This record gives sequence, C-alpha cells and structure tokens, in this order.
Amino acid sequence: MWLDLEQANLLAATRVAAHDPDLRPLAWQLPAVLRTYYMRHNLFEDWFTATRLGLDAARALGDRRGQAELLDSLGVAHVAAHHLDAGAQAHLAALEIRHELGDRLGEAVALNALGLAYLHGRRLTEARDQFTACVAAFGQLGDDVWRAVALANLGEALCELGQYPQALASVDQALTIFHESNDAQGEGNALRLLATIRLAQGDPEHALPLAHQAVTLAIEHDNRMWEGFWLLTLGAAQLAARLPDDALVSFQRAATIQRRLGDRNREARAGRGCASTGSRAVRLP
Repeated sequence: MWLDLEQANLLAATRVAAHDPDLRPLAWQLPAVLRTYYMRHNLFEDWFTATRLGLDAARALGDRRGQAELLDSLGVAHVAAHHLDAGAQAHLAALEIRHELGDRLGEAVALNALGLAYLHGRRLTEARDQFTACVAAFGQLGDDVWRAVALANLGEALCELGQYPQALASVDQALTIFHESNDAQGEGNALRLLATIRLAQGDPEHALPLAHQAVTLAIEHDNRMWEGFWLLTLGAAQLAARLPDDALVSFQRAATIQRRLGDRNREARAGRGCASTGSRAVRLP
C-alpha cells in the first residue's frame, strides 16, 4: 500500500511544513487527512507527533477549523492509547470550537468521541446519555452512517450497564445500517458487540458465530488492528463454549498482533485470556 511505503516521508513532510510559514496550512491538513490511516493501524507515535505539529501550525495560523479537526484527532488518539483524561480534554476543546463555528455535524461527532472517553473511563451513565443525544442529533442531520456509529456505541454502554435487551436492539439497528452501506469496520464492530452482549447474557452458542464473522471480516480486509481486537471476543466466546484449545489459539494470535501494533492494554487482555484457558505460558512467536 502506498501509505505504508510513504509513512515516514509524510511525517517528514509534515515536520518541514510546520516550520515553513508558506507551507504551514499543509502542516495541519496532512495529519487531518492521515487520521483514518493512523487510527486503523494504531500508529500512535506518528499519529501523536504529526497531530501535535499540525495543531501548533493551525494555532499559529489562527485557523479554528483546523484546530478543531486536529483536537478531534488528538482526542481519538489519546482514547485509543488509553489516556482517557487527556482524550476527554481534547474532545471538549474541539466541541467548544465546533459550537463556536456553528458546525452541528462536527459538534455531534465530538460528542460521540467524548462519549467514548467516558465509556472507556467507566463513566457509563454519562456515556449512555452522550450517545443517546448523538443518535438523535445524527438522525436530525440525516447522517445514517454516523447514526449507526452512535447506535453501536450506545449499545456498548447499555451492555456495560446490564441493559441487554436495549443493547441488542441498538446494535442490531447499527449492524443493518453498516451492512447496507458496505462499512466493513462498522459491521465487524457491531458483530463483535452483539457477541459481547450474548456472552454477557450467558449465551455462547449465539455469541460464537457472531465473533467468527467479525474476525473473518478483519482477515478478508487484511486489517490487523481489527483482527487483533475482535480475536479477543472470539477467544472469550470459545472459552465460554468450552473450547479452551481454540480459545488459546485466538488469544495467542491476538497477543502477537497487539504486540506488533504496540497496544499494551490489549496485549495484556490477550495474555489474561491465555491464562484463563489453563495454559501455563503465553507462547508468542
């Protein structure tokens, strides 16, 4: 992939643009465009470096829209790296600018991101309320894909709160939208969430095929970040279905991928999964 080959050069270009007044707009535009790439591959070091350079450049230019874009990106990076307080602060700063600019879609996106920071920080009631507001906002804006994202996130918050029927209904709606819009990431994540809810209900029989579908989608799209994450749910489903050998393989694969991606939190989760199978050691290549 071209981006994989040019990753280092793009970071270098961002650095050069940040120090050249004539090129400074490119310093925030490049990391803004690359956000999805960084996010899908958990490239935290480049993500943080490029985004901070771009944010400084946008501030030097007085470009409020550029600042909001990169604050959003910085918040997502912090939450993905489990720096939850820093992530919430960045999203709140982005939300303030979006409101100032009258950017209703941007406000709703920032609210959704803030909800994720609350969700991962176990502020579950606040997360549920944020996502509920986001579902309504995206519905009013007629943005079905973002509405599906908020529905999936709402489902996860409801699951964590033990409200399983409501969680299933919310994620089922999201899955339908993602499938119809050919959004593989959204579809796979919704399948993972449905499996997670079924496991929470003590129903591994229905959880197992859902988790398998999610991992298959990740492999078909050659996305290691998705695969490593969704394997954690597959391993849990296999363990609940009394398939410890299969679960061990899934957890070991997840641990290997997470180590390569540099996600220590999920690597630790995979290691705990290996231990829960009764294996005496986590065998990594």
